[in-house]
Amino acid sequence: MFYDGSPMSKYFEISITVPSIAQEAIAWKLGELGHPQLVLSERHPEEAKDFATIKVYVHEKKDENPLASIEGGLDELASVLPEIRPYRLKQAVVEEEDWAHSWKKYWHPQRIGRHVVVKPTWETFEKEPGDLVLDIDPKQAFGTGTHPTTQLCLIEIENLFSACSPEKTRVFDVGTGSGILAIAAIKLGAQSALAVDTDPIAVEATLENSELNHVSEKIEVLEGGVEKLSGQAELVVVNILAEVIAELAPGLAKAVAPSGLLVASGIILARATLVIDAFSAEGLTLKSRSEMGDWVRLTFGVT
Repeated sequence: MFYDGSPMSKYFEISITVPSIAQEAIAWKLGELGHPQLVLSERHPEEAKDFATIKVYVHEKKDENPLASIEGGLDELASVLPEIRPYRLKQAVVEEEDWAHSWKKYWHPQRIGRHVVVKPTWETFEKEPGDLVLDIDPKQAFGTGTHPTTQLCLIEIENLFSACSPEKTRVFDVGTGSGILAIAAIKLGAQSALAVDTDPIAVEATLENSELNHVSEKIEVLEGGVEKLSGQAELVVVNILAEVIAELAPGLAKAVAPSGLLVASGIILARATLVIDAFSAEGLTLKSRSEMGDWVRLTFGVT
């Protein structure tokens, strides 16, 4: 948890009703504003075919007036993406205990790619032959598998590993969040993984999820960023904002082994060129890309 307050701690619940086509762009903006892991989306086609609702939960100690800061951020986004209008914001207050359970009702087991199934720890799931189930409790770290950026990475990792023998593959997961990508890589056959994140909540979540999935002996988890990477890896995955990826490109590129690949996600389509140019300047070549909604996954190799 972000805070160890008393049972009377409160959260602001910000409901943002937006055009459905703009939902992912707004989710990206909320992440930029510091709410990447607290975004819940629900569609109500029977009520409004063209609209969706995004809910953000913000602890009262984190922001005393989150409605104003979020509205300001959306106004800024609308200046360059007018299609996100019209949007409506509503604020309510919920008790910590209510918040702790309310977000869980939106998340259920989800099949991603051919064999990967992401399952919240509080749900049951009947496996089919060949299924690889990831038991994930994100706490308050990003990485439930519901967001397109995570799905794009999971699909690419599965595809890459199905085309080779990953038993000798070392993986670096930068901005690991819940640890979902590092855990998936190990369960898909990688030899070892190093997962890093600057958020101590993410570090805690990754350690716990590694234990839940019985892969903790193969995953090293460190608090920090690119500076924590030691040596090189055959596969580097990074699922954070495009601007941050571009800034970290020199360090990320150095971490890729001569025959390795770098998978980058968290990139809104409009910023794909920013990331491509950043890695091109470091000697990496774009090998493939895949899009999902407003998001893109880019895979690079050493030139």
